[in-house]
Amino acid sequence: MNEIKSILINMFEMEEDSISENKTLEELGLDSISIVELQSGLEATLRLPSESLSLMSEMTLTDIENSIERLKNDK
Repeated sequence: MNEIKSILINMFEMEEDSISENKTLEELGLDSISIVELQSGLEATLRLPSESLSLMSEMTLTDIENSIERLKNDK
């Protein structure tokens, strides 16, 4: 979860206290372009294959963390 929050803070200049694990990406104020940027940032930071994550605006940070864990376990 720390990687996700770190990218949101650094890439999108979000305040840490405004980031909740249960907020959707849309509720965090991310539009479709920002979501693609987040996806690319996570894949690069976590060394996941390009386009292996499929983020959607209704996903929460917990949903994203679960997706990342599944990808790591599938390796």
